[in-house]
Amino acid sequence: MKIVMKTLLANPRMVVHPGEEVDLPEKEARSLINEGFAIPVQVEFEKFIPPETATKVPAETAARRVKPPQARRKSPAKKKTSTKEK
Repeated sequence: MKIVMKTLLANPRMVVHPGEEVDLPEKEARSLINEGFAIPVQVEFEKFIPPETATKVPAETAARRVKPPQARRKSPAKKKTSTKEK
């Protein structure tokens, strides 16, 4: 029986990738169809596209708030005192 695989089928006899058509014995084909791993060729179907593998994407976080640099205060000018004696 001809089937189209929805998932990867790999065993010592063969490797069948998703979307590929393969001719298998009736019992083996029915088992794969009943378990949801394949569909029979007689049924029209849209080309199966395997789902993308999920990857964990780091969550977006707000930028860290940074205070703008403050202008430094100038220390009051020291009055110059003369050390001269009068």
